[in-house]
Amino acid sequence: YTSPHTLSLHDALPIFWQASGLPVPEYVLLDADSDFARVEAELGLPLFVKPACEGSSIGISKVKQAGDLGVAYAEAAKHDSLVIAERAILGGEYTTAILGDAALPIIKIEPRGEFYDYEAKYLRDDTAYRCPCGLSEDRERELRAQALEAFRVLGGRGWGRVDFLMEPAATAAVGPIFWR
Repeated sequence: YTSPHTLSLHDALPIFWQASGLPVPEYVLLDADSDFARVEAELGLPLFVKPACEGSSIGISKVKQAGDLGVAYAEAAKHDSLVIAERAILGGEYTTAILGDAALPIIKIEPRGEFYDYEAKYLRDDTAYRCPCGLSEDRERELRAQALEAFRVLGGRGWGRVDFLMEPAATAAVGPIFWR
């Protein structure tokens, strides 16, 4: 069996994490024949569309209005033949570095624009990186342990980084955290 697109580890992250019990945002793999209206209805708006194998937010779009998914798909497809539509998680973006057997303190990422896109990462100087991240010590300890588990599930060793999104109501002691 041959395929025009070989599944990469990045593509498979949600599968591995879901299998291990870590929640990931609802997502749909898109192609040119996808029923974009059905995907918008299934995932709800807003949603994010991104090339599956591209990093640094290259080709990512935020779809806010019904009917705009096709345009976002076309932009993402310029960068990769495999495109993901993902339900937007809007409560905050966080990251933690993994060094050996330890997850380092969590950093909250606060872009001044609408989301943490390529410009916010590399071209603008107004993105805030908060450390301490504003979570309680207990919540941060719990999330760092989960980040280490997310890293280990993938066979990670040595060093790495785990990013996660939090629902707005998840700043309390419980709530859904989505790994990506």
